[in-house]
Amino acid sequence: INLGGTLTARDGYILRQTYQEYDYEKEANNGDPPSLYTVPYGSERLPTFAMLSLRADKPVRIDRFKITFSVDLFNVFNANTTLSQEDELTRDNYGSIIQYTKPRILRFGIRFNF
Repeated sequence: INLGGTLTARDGYILRQTYQEYDYEKEANNGDPPSLYTVPYGSERLPTFAMLSLRADKPVRIDRFKITFSVDLFNVFNANTTLSQEDELTRDNYGSIIQYTKPRILRFGIRFNF
């Protein structure tokens, strides 16, 4: 039996709280208004990200063939970490989650080698 695992961990992404002042009579930056930071850049972050994934497989020989049975478990602790959220203060959905980690996934596999 072969066993393996991966632990991925990092700081949360920087949360850029910005405000855009719209001047419809004056189009700057190709029509996009400049963004103004409401807090110092890098002073606020999303939560720390950590995820553990595990794998086990068992190779079996039958004549000249090798069959490997495997099982993978991704996001073992079912972490629900926010990866990105809306940071534009003037938007209606400010603060809403745009992306979070995928839920726990269990995958079974069979591989044939000949």
